[in-house]
Amino acid sequence: MDVLNANVIRRIRLVIGVLSIILLFGMIYACTTKAPLLSNLSPETLVESPEDEHPFEAMDNLDPAVREQGAITLGDISPIKHRYMSSYLKSLKKSEESDRLTAMDNMGGLSAGMAPVIKVLCNGSRDFDARVRLASVKSLGLILSELLQPSEYLEKLKVADPSGSMGQSARRCLENLKAQTVIINATLQVRREDVDRKVRKTAAKILSKNNLEPVQYSVAMESPAPEIKPAESQVPEPESGQEDPVELKTDGDGETIDFPEMDILLKKLESFDLSTRRFALVAIGHLAGKELKDLPIHVTSIKSGDITLRTESVHYIFECVSKMERTVYALEHSMEDADDDMRISTAQTLAQILKPLALALVPLYNTPREIEDTLNNEKVVPDPMVQVQLNIFTEATQDAIRKIDILLVKGIPVLVRGLDDKNYDVRIASALSLRQTIPQHVLVEDGDTGVPRVWQEFFNTLGENQHDLYVRLLVNDLGNTSVNIARQAAKDLCGMGASAKKAIPALIHVVSDVRNQHVHYKYVQVDAMKALGNMGSVAAQAVPVLIERLKDIRFEIRHGAVMALGQIGGRQATFKVLDLFGHDSSALVQGAALTALASLDPHDCLDEVLLALFNALKDPSGDVRIKAFNALVNYEIKNKATGIIKWKPYAHPVLGYRVCLKNDRGVVESCFETGQVTAFSLGDFNKPVHGLEHVRVEAVQVTGTREMEAVFVDMTSILQKSVAIEKDASVRTEKEKLLLTLLKSLEKNAPGAFKAP
Repeated sequence: MDVLNANVIRRIRLVIGVLSIILLFGMIYACTTKAPLLSNLSPETLVESPEDEHPFEAMDNLDPAVREQGAITLGDISPIKHRYMSSYLKSLKKSEESDRLTAMDNMGGLSAGMAPVIKVLCNGSRDFDARVRLASVKSLGLILSELLQPSEYLEKLKVADPSGSMGQSARRCLENLKAQTVIINATLQVRREDVDRKVRKTAAKILSKNNLEPVQYSVAMESPAPEIKPAESQVPEPESGQEDPVELKTDGDGETIDFPEMDILLKKLESFDLSTRRFALVAIGHLAGKELKDLPIHVTSIKSGDITLRTESVHYIFECVSKMERTVYALEHSMEDADDDMRISTAQTLAQILKPLALALVPLYNTPREIEDTLNNEKVVPDPMVQVQLNIFTEATQDAIRKIDILLVKGIPVLVRGLDDKNYDVRIASALSLRQTIPQHVLVEDGDTGVPRVWQEFFNTLGENQHDLYVRLLVNDLGNTSVNIARQAAKDLCGMGASAKKAIPALIHVVSDVRNQHVHYKYVQVDAMKALGNMGSVAAQAVPVLIERLKDIRFEIRHGAVMALGQIGGRQATFKVLDLFGHDSSALVQGAALTALASLDPHDCLDEVLLALFNALKDPSGDVRIKAFNALVNYEIKNKATGIIKWKPYAHPVLGYRVCLKNDRGVVESCFETGQVTAFSLGDFNKPVHGLEHVRVEAVQVTGTREMEAVFVDMTSILQKSVAIEKDASVRTEKEKLLLTLLKSLEKNAPGAFKAP
């Protein structure tokens, strides 16, 4: 038995030893194998099974889920994923020169082979589906982190041996790496402003992790990857008929990236190549920012220092504005580009240029006048030479204002047109740029803004005033995917009342939108209903939509709709609110219906409305009784009367009914046609009437008229009785206050008829 156990143990040890040797050889092979270029990989290598779709083809699939999986797969199957860059970096740090040169060639080949993957993922980062954009950004972040690994070490090699083979190889390898990292960096910088929160957060996290800042780009994204040659430059020659790439200008250490002249970049905006246009536009934005970066300092200098320093600052501002003139004109055409990202970047670049110019207007306009006012108040007569300098300064400020005015009148309408763009992102970018450019008080207030001439000329050019533009911006915010932004826009429109009537179609669209399934979107709809209600009868076209929302299963929506209907009014609204009051399952909605009835004009269904309110005076809920009491009081105050007259319908068909007012001698003075309604408010007569003594009701037939027997309903007596029988002390006190208000109103309308307590 012992011999048998010993044989088993020896066999187990033999198997373990063989497996260990196989595993060791596998690890050595994995570490020494060169990374394959992705362009040389076969479809069978790229996919897990023959049934799976090729990831490059998947990125063009109509199904967003397939495109998302394609973006994930491109990150998973790339050589970067398998840490070849780390193994090359280890070889690079060995002492043998041949090993270093081989490692750098492999790194360059690896980065060049990644060009097709990076191109596809950059396109995926602009997909309309947020999930595809997120997957593409994550895969780009994976590739970027690996490409940046050897950069620091390669820089040291390039500086240590600038003219030797080692330094030349390091330089070529760095150029290959930077050619791809610049493209990825550019894409991530754009995605950092993405409309989707997850995409923004992921892009910002990747950029922060790799310590990347906005760069000045000039490499076309779709240009072919440079071919690796040990002794030649890595910059490819342009093919016949192809645009020359915009060159990067670097200092001796390769750290500072500069731009060509603005004229060259503006010419690139007319290129047929999309990538050339995109990167030219980004470069224009950075170059413009560089030109205008000292502008705020000179704007501050206008209000400080001696007159010579102020004049020099104004001249500097004038020169900056003059440099931007051709740029703004070129961006006007760029805003009409067919590419969505081009239009988005154009709006952002315009804001970079126009914002500092607009902020300079107030100091330029006010400072000469402040100096003049100071001299007048202090009764100081300036020296003739000082007066000459003041005149030069004033003339210079006027020239600068005129130049800024030209650019604003040219550039801001471009952003206004962007508010109507078919693409959501372009609309949002245009609205944000407008808010950054035009001061908030200019949009909101109608009074003097400090530069009335400049802004007034601008709005006259637009053909609309600043108030209308502010409404358009709020309408744009209503369509924002952020519920908080959309809700704030609805609240702002609500506060503007009927003056925001141009927003009615957009508000109706929000109220009627049943496709938005966001859990908090209902609050945006409720605020939109409040905005429509505050416009009153101006928003009558919204009544059908509001009536449709009365069927919603959510009580918040029904509550908002019934309150809006009460403010807008109309016969159709009155009937629907009355019906909702009697049948809705929510006490909150029924209370809102009572509040709405207090503001509606119930003439078309007066009998039904009053019957509902009288019944509500007996409701067990004190809150309901107060609201019904308030509705009756408001109706009486509005109609300047103490009650109504009622009659039974005539037994035979009639054309309608007529209520006439008689004088003391019984002679009819005036009449009202009531149609088929059998209840009439005495407050409709100009002369106060408090009973039936001076009223006659007639049924109008084809053959003539027939006098009807009517009944007077004394509203004041009913309300006084309701106060007397009220048992709840707090409710009784509230009713007494309302009744006192009514009696004072009646006494004012008919002196001597009533005596208020």
